Amino acid sequence: MAAVGTVAATAQPASPPTKASAQGMSHSQMAMTNGPHHALAMAYHENMLTFVRVVQGHTTSAVPVDVDFTRAAVDEMQRSLGLMKQHHQDHLKTLSEEMRTAASRMVQEMETHQAELNVQLTAMEEELKASIPGAKKLSALATSVHSHLDAMSKMKSDMTMKI
Repeated sequence: MAAVGTVAATAQPASPPTKASAQGMSHSQMAMTNGPHHALAMAYHENMLTFVRVVQGHTTSAVPVDVDFTRAAVDEMQRSLGLMKQHHQDHLKTLSEEMRTAASRMVQEMETHQAELNVQLTAMEEELKASIPGAKKLSALATSVHSHLDAMSKMKSDMTMKI
């Protein structure tokens, strides 16, 4: 019997280690950072980072501000924020109660950053309604958005290091 088990075990190809397993993460810890909804939330997060970098580059070098260009970027960040929040919530629903409890502090921090992102993006939208939007104000708001997105990225990397 032992020989059959050995043959069966050796007959299966070894799956390559995942990034998470290579870092020594447990199965439950990997569940916190894996899953289709988490992947989509992170993709929308990256999308926001890309657009905020574009806005920062534009508002620091363009006088006057190209309102249509900047508005399109801010609209895309708003859309991405909404979808990121939706997929974040959908991801949380897939976690066990124990995992949700363990991650509650992180979830609160994430939601605080998301709320602040909404405030900053709304302020950018309002500034773009001015007859002559201020490049410095838009740049400062974009910098704030960028810092919140960076803090959220750091939370994910801190979580994978801890777990």
